[in-house]
Amino acid sequence: MSVEPKSFEQQFWWQFSNYHHISPYTYPEERIQVAYKKLMENPNVFFQKIQKIVDMSHSKIHIINNILFFIQDATIHNPVFQPAIESIFYKFMKNCISKNSIFLHYVSLMERRQSRLIFEPNILLMLGDARCGQAAHMLCSALNYINIKAHILQLDNHIVTEAYIDNTSYIFDVDLFKNHIIPKGNNLWLTSKEIFYNPEIINKFKHTGWIFRRNSIYTLNQKLNKIYQGYIDFFSPEIDGLPGYKYGSEKKLLPPGIPKWIFVGAKVTIKKGEPIIIPFEVDFSERAIHYHIKIGRVSKRYSYDCLNLSTLACETEEIIHEFITKEKYIEFRLNEKGIFYITVASIPYFKDKNDIYIWWSDELECEVS
Repeated sequence: MSVEPKSFEQQFWWQFSNYHHISPYTYPEERIQVAYKKLMENPNVFFQKIQKIVDMSHSKIHIINNILFFIQDATIHNPVFQPAIESIFYKFMKNCISKNSIFLHYVSLMERRQSRLIFEPNILLMLGDARCGQAAHMLCSALNYINIKAHILQLDNHIVTEAYIDNTSYIFDVDLFKNHIIPKGNNLWLTSKEIFYNPEIINKFKHTGWIFRRNSIYTLNQKLNKIYQGYIDFFSPEIDGLPGYKYGSEKKLLPPGIPKWIFVGAKVTIKKGEPIIIPFEVDFSERAIHYHIKIGRVSKRYSYDCLNLSTLACETEEIIHEFITKEKYIEFRLNEKGIFYITVASIPYFKDKNDIYIWWSDELECEVS
């Protein structure tokens, strides 16, 4: 890919640790200490930022949308570590018994008794990390601050925010959806009623908050060169099902995997008018009815192994050619010079009856000379 992270350590900071087995409360203590030091300078920074949003917005709708965008931008769903504080007793006991796998279940018991998740919005803002319940609490705090009634709502292994605005109940999910993507229904936002009667409506929208995949380098601790184990939260729709299932859908839709290029490197060079065949592989390919290929001039600027978090809403653009194939390879020729980006999507067998967002493969950069 032509996209490189600004700094590997900054982009994947959670991978540089001494942890291999992760518990719900294994969070780098040094990051919490840094957050506390920052808060000593401005202990109420979260609500100051919400007030600034209120002062700069020109309407109630504008205020709410800007708060949603702010919470989305403020944190990422860290797939390895969830912000939590351990007691001294818990840390001592875990260190003693977690070395013996026979006693690992006792660690789980102590986690519930001796540790606690962080929900204080000022600290979460400084950390920049939040899982679903924490992001929902942040949004509740912000909405309550501007006198909008809101509370957290427990779904199937997921937590969202329910808010009451002008006598209507709405559902907001600032954990699953980032990059200013706000699911909309017949109104400005999705109502509780719309989701209750059609939970699969969630599948229509690009869920950039859960893009961390089990087959990416995010699963590997770069310091220890080991695969993370334990309480990790990587998401793959082909394994976990599309997000609508967590919202109450009776059908757990399992799409085929996202195609992966069978190619050493991420760039090919060809001559103008020269035919080329490029193969790809797909997990659970039996779930695909065909594959959709696009060739464009403008890159989406992210890949699944090296995420550029700010561009996750982007797609390959300025499409010059697209076609469908049932084979796991593409065959084409380009008759103009330049740099082009090729991407492919697996179209699931249930696409005709279900309006869903389709994830596209990493781009293959093609230089035509």
